[in-house]
Amino acid sequence: MQGGLRIFRDWQSETSKPSPPGTASSSQNQQCVDGEIIQIFSRLNLQTLLFPDTHLFPKDFIKQNVRITIEIVPGAFTSLKEARDCLDNCMGYNLQASAAAYFSRQGSENDSDAGRLQDPTNKYLLPQWSSAFDAFIEKTCSTLGPKDLQGAMLIEVQYYCAKILLSVGMPPRETAFDDFGALFEKIVSLATSVVYMSGTCEVSERTGHFSFETGLIPPLYFTATRCRDPWIRREALSLLSSAPRQECVWNSEMLSQIAERVILIEEERDSVGQVTRSEPVSLTSRLSVINATICSAKRQVLIECYQQKCGPDEEIYLLDEWVMY
Repeated sequence: MQGGLRIFRDWQSETSKPSPPGTASSSQNQQCVDGEIIQIFSRLNLQTLLFPDTHLFPKDFIKQNVRITIEIVPGAFTSLKEARDCLDNCMGYNLQASAAAYFSRQGSENDSDAGRLQDPTNKYLLPQWSSAFDAFIEKTCSTLGPKDLQGAMLIEVQYYCAKILLSVGMPPRETAFDDFGALFEKIVSLATSVVYMSGTCEVSERTGHFSFETGLIPPLYFTATRCRDPWIRREALSLLSSAPRQECVWNSEMLSQIAERVILIEEERDSVGQVTRSEPVSLTSRLSVINATICSAKRQVLIECYQQKCGPDEEIYLLDEWVMY
C-alpha cells in the first residue's frame, strides 16, 4: 500500500505540471477519471494512516504522502457518494494535520507543513460536513431505498468515529475516550442496523464477505478497544466477530481477536465483574496498541502496546502480545 501511494504521489506531481505548448489539454472525461483515481488513493491513504500495522510511520511519510485538497463543503450534498468522498477527505486532511502537529512538537524545527495543515478553519470541516449531510438526509430520506439507507447509516458511523478521533488528538490519553460514551453507543446501534439489514450477521451461514471499501470493521474495532463501557464494547466485539469479513486491509477475524485480548487484559487487572462503566478501568490498566506485525501465513499477529503509569514522570510500560486468529 505504501508503495502504491508513493507511485500515485509521483503521478500527481507529473500531472500537475503545465502541458507543453501545442498539446491539447485534458478532456473533461479525462479530468473525471483523474478525479476518481485521486479519490481512490486518498481513501487508501486514509486507511494507511488508520491501520495498526504502520510500524510508526516516520515524519517523511506523513509529509510526503498523498496531498489531500479540501474543497469548500457545500450547503447540502447531492448524493451519498459526494458525502462519502467529502468525509474521507476531511478526515484524511485532519489526521495528517494531527500527525504533522505531533511531529512538529517532537522537534525544534519550524515545520511549514504543520503550519499549513493547522489552519484554524480546518476545525470547522467536520461540523460543516455534518450540516451538509443532515440537509441531504432531510431532503431525501423519504426517497432513499434500503441499500441507500444502509449507505447513509454507514457514513454516519464513520462520521462519529472521525469526530471522536479528531477530538482526542494525537497521541490520545486513553481516559479522553470516556467523554464519548454516547457516540460509541450510537456507533454500535447504527452498525447493528447496517449488519442486520445486509443479512451478513447470519452466523450459521458464515459465508464471509469481502469489499475493497472500508465499512464497519474499523469503527467496531475502534469501539471495542477504545470504549471502556463493558456493555458497549462487548456489543461491538460481538458484531465484529459475528461473521468473517474482509474490508480492504481490515480483517474482522484478526481484529476481533486483538480486541478480545485487549478487553481481557484491561478488565482482568481491574477485577472483571466489578467493571460496570468506563471510569473504573484505571489509566494504568488501559492498553494503547501502537503497532501490529501481521504474519498471515501463520494467522497470528504480534501487537505492541503500552500502558501509562501514574507518577510525576508518567512512565510507560511496554507490552508485546501474540494473538492467533
